[in-house]
Amino acid sequence: MKRTEAIQCVLGGESIRSSARRFGVPESTLRGWLKGVEKKKAFEICSSGRREEEPIQTLLERRLTEWKKVSKEEDRSFLIPVHLPLKGPYGIMFFGDLHLDDPGCNLPLLQKHVALCKAHYPDVIADQVGDINNCWIGKLSSLWSEQEMTGSDAWRLAQWFFNELKEQLFLVVKGNHDLWAANVNNTNPIDWIRDVNGFESQVWGARVELTTKDSDPLIINARHDFHGTSSQDPAYGPAKAAMNGWRDDILVCGHTHNSGYRMVLDPATKKVSHAFRVASYKHIDAFAQERGYLPGNIFECPMVIHDPDEEDDRYRCIFIPNPIQGVEILKTIREKRGY
Repeated sequence: MKRTEAIQCVLGGESIRSSARRFGVPESTLRGWLKGVEKKKAFEICSSGRREEEPIQTLLERRLTEWKKVSKEEDRSFLIPVHLPLKGPYGIMFFGDLHLDDPGCNLPLLQKHVALCKAHYPDVIADQVGDINNCWIGKLSSLWSEQEMTGSDAWRLAQWFFNELKEQLFLVVKGNHDLWAANVNNTNPIDWIRDVNGFESQVWGARVELTTKDSDPLIINARHDFHGTSSQDPAYGPAKAAMNGWRDDILVCGHTHNSGYRMVLDPATKKVSHAFRVASYKHIDAFAQERGYLPGNIFECPMVIHDPDEEDDRYRCIFIPNPIQGVEILKTIREKRGY
């Protein structure tokens, strides 16, 4: 009885010392009695405002559905099949970083290369390695003041590029500047244009398997950038990827606005990989001038000719830095092969 009354007094608000004296028990004893005794709350929640949790089985089923979707997309994007309805040798023009809305973009040269590509349809197709526009965000937003182009005008220029090459552009890799455009609801104008024009678009990179009516597959591993840098060799990143296991025919990237080319031979299979970095149409770059970067733009739109009729596998792909020379060489090869 004494224990119950002492506990009730403490729970009612009386101090432990006062209750211990009243009932003639040590404070330590009273503290022991109070252990495990829960005080009553001063309020009662009639209806919880928290959302009702879904049953664990429903949650598991939802996660399994999500995994199947992501896994299927990963499997699909591992190697994307693209078929060209033509025979004989063909050329691929690899357009570097465009930065169409930048004052330093060499638009006359880009227009020349776009017209060149269009003039040689369907024997020439195109790939673009990212950074269509500047899309300044965050601490770089102040750079909008250094260009006259509005965001709306920038995407009109992007749409011009995509529409001009609608029949030939098969892949666009979204780079860091392109992803900056997706900062609202994770939507990107490139995706909208892609759905209308029908090209493939992937974030950071994609591997494509090109086939024609009479050729073996040509594997292109295109990324905005490959891991690995070297101040002496701009092509070190894609070449390193080839040496470390990606035995693809072509490994190409952009991003750093300089250019370089290497051939990598797999000693086990004798397969040759062409690894190169494409420069940018942004020929005047204030950031490069500020950092003192040395000029490294040798080619911003090289061409690779794939000649399936070449007997020596090592020479079935021909890398040509200048696409103007490339189309002439392609024309000569096709005529020689009887196409």
